[in-house]
Amino acid sequence: MCAGDPREGTEPPRWFSNAPFVSSVRARGAAAGVEFTLGCERMPNTLLAHALLELAGEVSASKQNEVAEILFRQYHTDGLYPDEENVVNAAIEAGFGEQQAREAITSKDRLEAVNQECQKTVSWGVPLGFGGGVPYFLIDGKEGGLSGAQEPGSFLKAFER
Repeated sequence: MCAGDPREGTEPPRWFSNAPFVSSVRARGAAAGVEFTLGCERMPNTLLAHALLELAGEVSASKQNEVAEILFRQYHTDGLYPDEENVVNAAIEAGFGEQQAREAITSKDRLEAVNQECQKTVSWGVPLGFGGGVPYFLIDGKEGGLSGAQEPGSFLKAFER
């Protein structure tokens, strides 16, 4: 989520109240070995998490994936909000030093770069915040990409458009 969205950290994501959608998310998660507990009922501000992901990406794609898995587990399964302490704990779990993690997620330059990247994706038509699910797949730079976990057939239909 880009910095400045007034909802960040203040209310549950809208989809929490959509029982059929929640049921579908939980079932798809379970099929992939992910338990969606909905334990954190706050709309996440993911700026710090994305700053940590940028640091991890400087190490390697596999380290970035490891950090992403930890952050997703913290929020979706453990119910932890991605505040500074939880993001630092994710970094430590992934093998980063505490000071390195804190410096990375509080760096004005890094945070501004992450926010600029977010603004760029919004300009491409990707919905801000939970207007679109994660991940969001933009296809051929057109609006109406795929939001959230999708079945393979959904991708085939989108590619044929």
